[in-house]
Amino acid sequence: MKLKLPYINPSDFTTALIEKHGFLSHEVWNARHIGFPEEMGFGSLLLFVRNDIHFFRGKWDFKAPTTFLSPDEVGKNGIIDLRISSDGTIDSAALKGHSKFQYDITTIDGMRIFIPEKYLLGDRKKIASKLDYYCLNPNISEMLKQLFRIDYEALGNSILVESKILEFIYLFFEFLKKEDVSAHYADLSDHQLACLRAAKELVDENIGMAISLKELSQRIGINECDLKSGFRKIFGLPVHQYIIKARLEKAHDLVVRTDIPIQSICDLVGYTNRGHFAQLYLKLYGVTPLNDRIRTITTSHK
Repeated sequence: MKLKLPYINPSDFTTALIEKHGFLSHEVWNARHIGFPEEMGFGSLLLFVRNDIHFFRGKWDFKAPTTFLSPDEVGKNGIIDLRISSDGTIDSAALKGHSKFQYDITTIDGMRIFIPEKYLLGDRKKIASKLDYYCLNPNISEMLKQLFRIDYEALGNSILVESKILEFIYLFFEFLKKEDVSAHYADLSDHQLACLRAAKELVDENIGMAISLKELSQRIGINECDLKSGFRKIFGLPVHQYIIKARLEKAHDLVVRTDIPIQSICDLVGYTNRGHFAQLYLKLYGVTPLNDRIRTITTSHK
């Protein structure tokens, strides 16, 4: 299947998806949510438009092999595209000299950013090289991992997604000027950064276990104050909220992808009170675990 769409104008792009292909669209907080028609596939994207810069975060699977082809001319429209995917793929038709906006989009998990060329002046091949190098920076690599782990469809998470993408854009501009982003993390030593990443790994690997800030700080070798302030800066959430979010994301995956009893899932992710677990789940996903499973089963049997 070929999907022919305007690419660089967000309004034309959205209109074509809705009117020509039957996509569904509605406003969510600070973005527009665009969902797939069931007959075409599964997934969605969040589209953010901010003055003359726009970007989207999307994840989808078309049922049939699908190629995207845009009538927009590369390099003659005043817009530079940046394509970053969760598998580490980095591309830009404008920066890397492609003749067309043409891609295999059957399965996508990534973000697309569209920036007026007036903000990215200079030799495009050099900018493309710097983009590749920028994304390999350990701090930026970690930021991208955080971004792609966010459940962007969960209620309110669009705010977090937007802030992360804007931070990515801002730091890229800084990198183009200084070829370094270390100043952004200047108040954290390499040792502190390593300890904070170790803290996150401990939480992720022991999602069902109760662990206090004191115990966590002792195990990674950093004091509680530095742990709390540094963790929030690097990972976007306080430790306690990150643990809750990580637990609920694991629970959501088990609810919709397995037939493990809800009570067992509650236990697996570290909650002894099923009512409290259901309340937290409802707050994040807008539905209780039981109703989420029922909805998933109903949808799969349609």
